[in-house]
Amino acid sequence: MAELGYSAFRISDYVPGQNRVVISSRVPIEPGGVQAIDCTPATRPNFLHVQLQSHSLDVIGMRVPMFNGYPGAEKEYWAWIEAKAAEWSSRRLVLIGDLNADPKKGSVGGRCLGRLARNGCDVPPVLSSV
Repeated sequence: MAELGYSAFRISDYVPGQNRVVISSRVPIEPGGVQAIDCTPATRPNFLHVQLQSHSLDVIGMRVPMFNGYPGAEKEYWAWIEAKAAEWSSRRLVLIGDLNADPKKGSVGGRCLGRLARNGCDVPPVLSSV
C-alpha cells in the first residue's frame, strides 16, 4: 500500500473471530468519534470512522454482518444507521463498504437504504459480482 502512495491507514477494533475494516489514504487521517452500535459481537469490529481533516471529510467504512442467532439485532442495527444518517446530514460524509443490502429488495437493510435515498442521500446502484 505504501508503494502506491497510501501512507496513512486505520483499522477497526480487534474482536476474536470477527472481520475488521481497514481504511487507507494518501492524505493523513484521524480517528473519528462515531462507534458502531454494539448489538452483536460483529458490529463493532465491522465499522470504522475516520476523518480527512485536509478535505473536511468524514469516511465510514462498514461491513454489515450476518445477524444469525441475534433476534431483532438486524432491525436494531439498521434503525441505528438510519437515525445516525439524520445526524450526519450536515456533514461531508462518505459511507462505504459491504452493506449486504439492496434498496430494490425488501430486506431490512434494503428498505432502510431506500428511505435514505428518498430523504436525499446518494445511494448508488448495488454492485454485484458475476
